[in-house]
Order: sequence, then structure tokens, then C-alpha cells
Amino acid sequence: VVLLLIIWGIQTLWEFKTYEQTNDAQVEEYINPVISRAGGFITAVKFEENQIVKKGDTLLLIDNREYLIQQEQTEAAILKEEARLEVLESTIQTMENVSDAANMQIRSNQANLRKQQLDYDRYSQLYQEESATRQQLEDMEAKLDVHKSDYQAARDNYAASRSKIQDTRGEKLVVKAEIKRLKALLERHKLDVSYTVITASYDGRMGKRTIEVGQMIDAGEVLAFIVNNETDKWIVANY
Repeated sequence: VVLLLIIWGIQTLWEFKTYEQTNDAQVEEYINPVISRAGGFITAVKFEENQIVKKGDTLLLIDNREYLIQQEQTEAAILKEEARLEVLESTIQTMENVSDAANMQIRSNQANLRKQQLDYDRYSQLYQEESATRQQLEDMEAKLDVHKSDYQAARDNYAASRSKIQDTRGEKLVVKAEIKRLKALLERHKLDVSYTVITASYDGRMGKRTIEVGQMIDAGEVLAFIVNNETDKWIVANY
């Protein structure tokens, strides 16, 4: 017994000399908040206090009906603009056909004008030679004026048709830009819908439960705390 006491005493003295000891120490680990990225009413709480959870487990559900309505409205707006784009493309094709017809009319009127100009020049020569009457020359001049007017009208119609095509193409670019904006907005609404399902970001253990079904929350509000089991633990000792 004396020998055992001597051995125990030597070991105890060696430990006191080698190590610091304290009764005031605790184990620490990372505790992170669970924060909502969307506001609304809580419809379900899927965890209990101190429950072990896995990464991706659903913790809370937020009423997503308002966010789904916004998403559907944006989807409907995209369909509307896409239909409008198709109408504009069809309109441009129709205008191109009209423009081609107007261009053909210019060529036809130009040929008629050239023929009438030759007839007028011939009657003018005949009139100077007293082989045609003044009345005949005036009739040729009147016909020439009509053909000139028809030719100019055809050119104006062609220019107007090309201008309308350019305007419609510009409108088409505006619609495409609006579709791009709406698609970006749709992605944002889809994100908002996804934010109504709050999941665990990593394996861990839930802390105290302070949230209940029916409670109204705001975006950015802390809803719970989770202890991260994927990181190291450490001891804080107060000597």
C-alpha cells in the first residue's frame, strides 16, 4: 500500500508540474444562423430542438402562393411578347412582298414613262413640221404628265414601304429586349419560389426551436441556429 501511495504521489506531482489544470472549460463549435431569403407565413416546421439533420434536409416551408402567382404572370407576359414577335415577323414578310410589288410597279411605270416620252418627242417633232396638230401634241403632253405622276407615286410607295419595314424591325428589337428582360425576371421569381423552402446547408444539429407555423417572417430574419458538424471542435479553458 505504501509503495502504491508513493507511485501515485510521484505521478500526481509529475502531472501537476507538466500540465495546467482547470475546472472552468467548455467545448466550442461553430453555430451558424438559419436565415430566410424570402418573407411570408410559415406553413410547416420540419425540425425539433437538438435534432440531427443532413445537408439538404427541409427545415421550414414558407407560403409560396404569392411568389408562384408572380412567376405565372411573368411567364404569361413572355408568351404574349413571343406571340407579338411572331406577328411582327409575319408583318415584315408581308411588307417585304408589298415592297417588292411596289418596286416592280416602279419598273413598269418607268417603262411606260419612257415610251410616253418618246411619243411626246415624236409628236413634238411632227408639230414643228406641221404634220401634227396642237391638240394632238397637248394630248401627248397630258399623257406624259400622267405617267410622270404615276412613276413618282410608285417611287413614293416603295420608299414608304421600306420605311415601314425598318420601323417594324426596330419594334422587333424592342420586343426581343423585353423578352430578355422578362426571362431574367422569371429566373428571379423562380429563385424567390425556391427560397420558400429552407433547407440545411450542411450536416449538423439544430439548436433551440423558436419558430412556429403561422408566424409571419421577413426576408433576412434569423429563424433558427444549426451546429456545423463538418467543422472541427475546440476547447476553451479558463485557468
